[in-house]
Amino acid sequence: MNYAFIILPFVILVFAAVALRRAVRGHRVGDEPHCRKCDYNLTGLQSTECPECGATVQDALGKPIAIEYGSRQRSSTRITIGVIMFLFLGTGFVVIVAQIKIDWLRYTPTSWVTSLAGGGNKSAMDELVRRYHKGFLSSRQTGNAIDAGLQIQSSQSPHPLIKEWMDFLGGPLVAQEMSPAQSTTTLKNMATFTIETREIVRQGDALPIVIRHRSKAPSNVTVSVYWLDARIEIGGDVHFETDGVLSGASLRGAGDGGTGWSNSDIPVNAPPGLHEVVIRARRKMFVGRHVNPQDESALYETDDVFRAQVRILPSDAADPIIKSSDPELGATIRDCIAITQAEITLAENASRQHHLFCIIEVGGIGGIQYGQNIISGPNLPRKAALHMGLAFRVFIKSGRFEHEIGTVSAANDENLAALINADVDDQQEFVDDLLNADTVSILLRSDVDVARQTVDVTEIWIGEIQFDNVPITIVGQAAKPTPTPSSQ
Repeated sequence: MNYAFIILPFVILVFAAVALRRAVRGHRVGDEPHCRKCDYNLTGLQSTECPECGATVQDALGKPIAIEYGSRQRSSTRITIGVIMFLFLGTGFVVIVAQIKIDWLRYTPTSWVTSLAGGGNKSAMDELVRRYHKGFLSSRQTGNAIDAGLQIQSSQSPHPLIKEWMDFLGGPLVAQEMSPAQSTTTLKNMATFTIETREIVRQGDALPIVIRHRSKAPSNVTVSVYWLDARIEIGGDVHFETDGVLSGASLRGAGDGGTGWSNSDIPVNAPPGLHEVVIRARRKMFVGRHVNPQDESALYETDDVFRAQVRILPSDAADPIIKSSDPELGATIRDCIAITQAEITLAENASRQHHLFCIIEVGGIGGIQYGQNIISGPNLPRKAALHMGLAFRVFIKSGRFEHEIGTVSAANDENLAALINADVDDQQEFVDDLLNADTVSILLRSDVDVARQTVDVTEIWIGEIQFDNVPITIVGQAAKPTPTPSSQ
């Protein structure tokens, strides 16, 4: 920005201030000697020092050193003119400056900017990020900013700029500008992991286990988490053990949650009673995706121990999942579900393996991210009012055939947007019917086994919900094929 037009009013304002100051001090009249320091009248002085303030005013030979001549007299006219000029020019200068939007943070010391950003000032945060990306921060200033971000990351209190601060930490982490201690602390605090299991199961049933995480990670950097050499104990006995990679997950974004690992097929052979479930696994964390966790050295590595409790019922006990088949409840559930999209992707090779998928939304979720596109859903009633979980097997039906494409479930306190998909490579007549259809039917059939594979669906509605005339998109085909005899 060109500030040249401010200089002239500023210079005139300075001259006006100087003139006003001189008018207030007054000008000297007469020839009486006065002390330059305290203005004491030195007429008849016999000493070298001022009798009032002690300042040396003349040397031993009587030569003046700090003497001024004449008494100061003020002119009210000059003072009045000086005040008017100063106020007039000062007001004009303030008006001019007020019309200019100056980003004062650009000229603020980095230590202040860091402190303001740590306090939640968004503009200061933007300025800190700008200075970092422009290379304006010294190593010491970068280190201080990293320490401020780590303090925010480790805090249990919510911070208004947690996402911005985590994105800031992502830059030095990838550029290896952090000290080893800072890098370790960043990864250590990047997520909180918790275990969830079904609270009650019957002996002989499978125990579903889920490790969830709450992330405090950058959104501009992908951090991969892997668990290796896992062991699952129920009641002190080992029920599952593996050497090597058990599972992996990606951390991306602050405040976001996700599933780090899940297994719905852990056998339960412990005797009836209350037992502790213990998962022991080695966790390794890397920056980036394409790594070999077994062979590569991790930026952060630790041994995790997760604990939960499960009550095991006798094998002949009643099913702990509560079931309801109320038709009115079924109608309410149907109103809470929408099929957002149905699609078949044609095979690109001779195996003719076609891919089917549909997106099912439950409880008014706003949309699901699929690839780079956000698919928005309808404004559905919230399912939480049902106080009941959902567990379905999902089928696509066209013409004479139907094909299962997956399962969907949701607990009574959560919304859902699920991508259900499967490949079809052995039912050519069904595929032909699909390729000649403009719409399909989507069937949702309640299934207790699907509920058992979750950790939190304990009560479900039993029945079938069918959505007819769901438009189907055929990807990879410009026009409908000619029906084959088998699909007539």
